[in-house]
Parts: sequence; structure tokens; C-alpha cells
Amino acid sequence: MTPYISIITATKNAESTLSNLLKSIETQSATNFELVVQDAISTDGTLEILANATHRLPAVQITSERDLGIYDAWNKAVRRAKGQWLLFLGADDHLAEKDVLEKASNTLQAQPDNITFGAGAVRMVDNLDNCTLYAKPVLNGGRSRLKYIAPAAFPGLFIRRDVAESNQFDASLKISADYDFLCRSWDDQKAVGLDFDVCIMLEGGISSDPANQFSAAWENARIAARHFHNVWEIDRARMLIKAGLVSTAFRTLGPERGAALLDKIRQLRGLPPCWKK
Repeated sequence: MTPYISIITATKNAESTLSNLLKSIETQSATNFELVVQDAISTDGTLEILANATHRLPAVQITSERDLGIYDAWNKAVRRAKGQWLLFLGADDHLAEKDVLEKASNTLQAQPDNITFGAGAVRMVDNLDNCTLYAKPVLNGGRSRLKYIAPAAFPGLFIRRDVAESNQFDASLKISADYDFLCRSWDDQKAVGLDFDVCIMLEGGISSDPANQFSAAWENARIAARHFHNVWEIDRARMLIKAGLVSTAFRTLGPERGAALLDKIRQLRGLPPCWKK
């Protein structure tokens, strides 16, 4: 049976988190999906974990070869995917509930052909499973909002395969090629909202690490300049200054003292603390 959904995952020495992802996929109530893994020649137990899980999944494709990073790996996996819809999950992500794929399939199958995105919510949690961020999609922001921020967290997006095939990820980007992809392919009128959580992300990835906030904001700004006019304006400057302050605090003082300093600054501005766990 041809899968309706392809879950795409890039791995490299992911044995510490991969089992959680696989368990969340194995226990799905739906069976009309495949898992497409693009591995970067892992040297830990990643490939063994994947091999042991294959008999518990409806369909699995595993390739292990050198790549140029996660976005190059995603491009390779897209070319092998068979599903009509794609869902990109990190090796440290997992599906939010056992019926995520079933509910997504039911909603997407009812959509006309011009709908190219299904957007659901994503929760980010720390190592104690405390929610540190809840990202709900915004499907009416238009290009003016997309100029600054993606309409949805990428692991919460189901994407028609032909859209991904015709809009390859820019593998030269290190943090935000998913944002660049959306700047080229997103249209509010071609997206449908999903009224459930799709994915749970583990805090600490390269784009969510406070120490990398400036690098991420700077790359986002350069991407926006590719696709929009008047990018270098006062609002952008504020975003970059704030990101620079956060990155400097965490890199210079470390996570604990950096978070304490940033919360002190927020309190001086009359805002509640939000950095220190």
C-alpha cells in the first residue's frame, strides 16, 4: 500500500533520543504512513535502534551516507519519500498523541488539491517535561508577518510532497533553511489549520539554544532580505539587538547566570521573569 504520509527524519549519532521518537510513531493508531530516515553514517547505536524498530512500523526506508548537514539530508529523503504529505521531525522530537497521524489524515484527505500545508501546534519541553514554549500556527498573518517569523513551527507542518520536491532546502544555511523554504512556498490561502498538537520538541536544539539566538536572528534576517523589501528597518534592528543581548549573556556568563541577568533586566522593565528555570 502506498503511504499517505511520509515522516522524514535526519539522524547522526542520535541514540540518546531516537527511541522516544520511534515509540511515538510505532504506537500510532494509523498505519498509512512510512518513516524515511536519512542517516549521516552514525557511529553510535542509531542504526541498530532503527533496525530493531523496522518490524514494528508499516514501512521504513533507511539510508546511511555522508551529507552536508540536516537540510541536505532532508533533500535526499524527500527524493525517496512516497507519501502525498510529508512531516519533518527531528530525532529528538516525538508525536504528541497516538492519533496524530489518524487525525491529520482525516483532515488532509478532506481538503481540495490546492491546499498544500496542514498546520498544527508544537510544544517545546525541557528535560523534566515542563513546557517552555507552545507554538500555535498563525494562518492569517500574510507576507507582512512572514517577513519576520514563520507562520508555524516546522515540526507541526504537514507539507504536500510536490511542494517540497519543487522547493529544495538551501543546504548552505545552517539554522533556518526551513524558514527560507516557507518564504518561497507558503501561502495563507493554501493552508489549513489542525486543531491538535502535532509534535513535542525537546529543548536544546541549535535554533532554540539561547546562546545561538543572534546567529539564528541574523540568518533569518539575511533570508528575509532575499524575499522581501525594506528588511533592514528599526523593528529588525530591535530584534537583532535583543537576540545579541541574549546570546552574549548566555555565552559569557553561562546558562544559570545569563538567565538570571536577563530576568533581572525584565524585572527592571516591569516584566515577569521568563529565563531562569
